[in-house]
Amino acid sequence: MGNMVRIEKIMFWVADDVLHCKQVSTYDNIKIDINIDQKLQESLYAICNGKFLPLLIDLRAVNGQEALTIVKQLALSTTLKQISLSEAIVVNSLFLKLIIGCYKRIYDFTLPVKTFISLNNAKKYCLETNRIFNSEQ
Repeated sequence: MGNMVRIEKIMFWVADDVLHCKQVSTYDNIKIDINIDQKLQESLYAICNGKFLPLLIDLRAVNGQEALTIVKQLALSTTLKQISLSEAIVVNSLFLKLIIGCYKRIYDFTLPVKTFISLNNAKKYCLETNRIFNSEQ
């Protein structure tokens, strides 16, 4: 793992040219407000070294309601939209995969998004997205 940044109860780090995101403690419905997005901007630009990276959000360890809350709150972050090439969201059930997939298609369609149950498949998607982006430059 590269440099790690903790914003509220979510940890961000860069590994293998992928920006990882994982909840590290109970979420308690804390809203991501403008100040937190400012913290994200300052911190994430630093750990990404100015590069656009795919975002891998690991929600396997959280329940359904927490997962939906995190996805909705991260969708409000303009910083994540500005630095992310794509999003790969890893969940622990087919139900969450369906619900989050529908939510992202309807309300947050800025980035290419895929939802996975397998962390390995999500990583492959992120690496492929990064490879395609960098081959076109």
